[in-house]
Amino acid sequence: MFPLPRYPSLNKGHRSIKGVGPRLEKLLADKDFHTVADLVFLMPTRYQDRRNLVRMDQLRAGDECLTGGVIDEARPRRSFRTGRQVFEITVSDESGRIRAYWFRAPAYLKQTLKKGSKVLLFGRVSKYRESLYILHPEFTPWPDGHEPAGEIRPVYPELAGIKPGILRRIMVQVGSSLSGLPAIFPRTWLESQELPDPTECLRTLHQPPSDRPGAIPDPEDSKAWQTLARFELLFLQLSLVRTRARLDREPGLRFPPKSRLAREFLVNLPFKLTDSQIKALKEIQQAMAAPHPMHRLLQGDVGSGKTVLAAAAALSAIDAGHQAAFMAPTEILARQH
Repeated sequence: MFPLPRYPSLNKGHRSIKGVGPRLEKLLADKDFHTVADLVFLMPTRYQDRRNLVRMDQLRAGDECLTGGVIDEARPRRSFRTGRQVFEITVSDESGRIRAYWFRAPAYLKQTLKKGSKVLLFGRVSKYRESLYILHPEFTPWPDGHEPAGEIRPVYPELAGIKPGILRRIMVQVGSSLSGLPAIFPRTWLESQELPDPTECLRTLHQPPSDRPGAIPDPEDSKAWQTLARFELLFLQLSLVRTRARLDREPGLRFPPKSRLAREFLVNLPFKLTDSQIKALKEIQQAMAAPHPMHRLLQGDVGSGKTVLAAAAALSAIDAGHQAAFMAPTEILARQH
């Protein structure tokens, strides 16, 4: 996550989103989503490919796809296997037919899905014996007079108490709020680095273009997601640089660059420090002698001598009349020290 530009459409509460009332607002707030900007970072987990209308004779068991045609039959009945109430329709095109089933079907299904009307179905195709069917597909009326427009639809994580369809409608509006935002970085710099602005990557993840060719990658494998990851690293580095600059202006204790205790400790070791260890220790002692607090990470492989340099630095502080704390992450390592 990184800071978004301060913009009115992003700083609004969820009540500004059409369809969000007090109940949904509370559910979102309980999950730490308080503004539109918070929801911008609720990323899709996958995409549904609804770009192409699949003919009936091209349907295959296991495929999640968009198909449709004329409703030949629409009737409630009881399942022979389970005895449960089922609403069943048979949909056909010029190449074949498929059945769709809904268990515990609400009344509006019977009013909406009527014999002779054209409908679009989206769901996962299954097979029983030699017949294909779709269980609980999403459905929409066939657009009058033209072919249905294709789309790539994001699928978001489940949020307890919020139906996926409602969350999707909310996120459509959230994605639209990213249009027209001022650029976070100067355009000239972005062009020189051949990078899009982060807000463009966010908009692509929430509203992927339907004319994208080829297979659809998972969100985490997309170029937009990977570019955002680079920007997050950049923001992290910038925040560290800013913190370092602020800390470098704070007053701190100054320790003498040379310490008798540290020198005696090193002389009495049963080995001599390597050139790299000597160099690292000099840098540590110079930083401790500066008038500002030292913030330093000594990194090295196991057995490379980090502990002996930490001990020398602690002795330098003690020699100057101050206390030093030497901590270890485990009891075993503490006993070894």
